[in-house]
Amino acid sequence: MDSVKSILKRGPRTISSAVGARGGVIQLSKRTVGSESAARNLDGEYVLRPVPGQSGKFYLGFSKDKMASLKDLSFIDFTKDNKVNKGDFLLSVESAKTMFDFMSPATLKIIALNKKFVEKPTEDVLKELKEKPELDDNYLMVVEMD
Repeated sequence: MDSVKSILKRGPRTISSAVGARGGVIQLSKRTVGSESAARNLDGEYVLRPVPGQSGKFYLGFSKDKMASLKDLSFIDFTKDNKVNKGDFLLSVESAKTMFDFMSPATLKIIALNKKFVEKPTEDVLKELKEKPELDDNYLMVVEMD
């Protein structure tokens, strides 16, 4: 885990962000967070990016490759836990009437979920997540790594 933390110490370009408590609203503009070198792929399913100005906090989102492997998205269901261990259930995604469970790539403390995916997301919101998971407002959650 220390190797992942040390790789991510390089900070991305500064953008304004507001990180609230778990379930809090976090609104950002539609541009890629940080630089490509700041983003790290985890287990081929997730991308982890540092939250600008928030030491030890990271955006966790889906990788482009993982989104390419799924059909149209219709639903996302997140864990109810505030802390998950590596391999624990993290979230489910419904794609083409099939539910896919995603497990945590590391031991994580969940700080906030992206509200646009928690509340009933529109078809357009889910389509944008599938097509452009790298946009900074398409992260799944804000986490701290243990």
